[in-house]
Amino acid sequence: MKLFSITKSSTHKIYKIFGIRIKIRKPAVQSSRRLTKVDVVKTVLYLCNGLFSTEDKVRYLSQRFYCIVGYYPNFKYPKSFNEKLSWIRFNLLDYEPDYICNKLLFKSFVEEQLGSGYTAKLLKVFDNVEDLNFDGLPERFVIKTTYGFGANAVCVVTDKSTADLNRIKFTLSETINPWNRTIEHGLFRNNTPEFKIFVEEYLEDGDGQLKDYKFMCFNGEPKWVLACANRGNNTSYENYDMDWNLFAPAKKSRTVSTVKRPENFDRMVEIAKKLSKPFPFVRIDFYNLKGKIYLGELTFIPGGGFNTYTKEYDEKFGEWLDLSKINPDNLNILPEFVAGAKTFIDPKIVESHVALSKKEI
Repeated sequence: MKLFSITKSSTHKIYKIFGIRIKIRKPAVQSSRRLTKVDVVKTVLYLCNGLFSTEDKVRYLSQRFYCIVGYYPNFKYPKSFNEKLSWIRFNLLDYEPDYICNKLLFKSFVEEQLGSGYTAKLLKVFDNVEDLNFDGLPERFVIKTTYGFGANAVCVVTDKSTADLNRIKFTLSETINPWNRTIEHGLFRNNTPEFKIFVEEYLEDGDGQLKDYKFMCFNGEPKWVLACANRGNNTSYENYDMDWNLFAPAKKSRTVSTVKRPENFDRMVEIAKKLSKPFPFVRIDFYNLKGKIYLGELTFIPGGGFNTYTKEYDEKFGEWLDLSKINPDNLNILPEFVAGAKTFIDPKIVESHVALSKKEI
């Protein structure tokens, strides 16, 4: 077995160190700074030993931010959308509520909020990878982990008779291993989540695809929709405003519209407003299959806070993300961010929260 190797895809580099797999998105811009093999090794060691201080997190994420987004961030005085997403991760308690991030609990949450039938039907639940089997399942289905990010957390089976069960178990076990979870996410989770494996029904629309509509919502107001089509086959990403006009906020956005305004769009907007109201920002993912609406997931830090928007839109979206509207009871402002927090949150609230955090320490 190789002690160290690097493989490449169109968007990522995959590093393997002593069997540990780290997947890192390629920089979207040309910069003089690159994450080296030494950076990756140090990150693995820090994660495995829990050695990250707040200063370490800021420094590491600032370097990652620069390599991917193209400018060095100011997490203390955030202005852009990407900077404010990171500020939320540093200073907002439960910025990703477990009843939403846990994909099984999410189904219960949606049913409580909207009633039954708004998520894909649950077929089976397994306590661990070893117990996973296809007995009693239909020919097509989808396997997921309760927590997970990216393609490795989802296995789509379109033909049970030819599916490689052992390969699926391997893929899911890779996702569950703590050193293979998204690095930036692992920095901010002190608890060890309980993983389960579950199977749900296979969804597709009339043309054999599964388009998803990602509503970007700010304090209960959907501002734009990212429509994704041709999943797994040269996926297209198209951005639309709430009147379904195409626009190009990212550096490589599509400028030709191919996705039609979905049926029941107004109902999707209504649901997005309701579910997003408690949060300063959340992305709500929908499927709309022949007029029937399904919820996919709610995402609080899309792209890990490393979205390659143009400067104009990064700043515009940052204006929409109003940190002053955050419920003070949900804040835990770290001392490193006190001065910056006073620029958009009542200074008395900042001081009281910092004093309380110091007292608890």
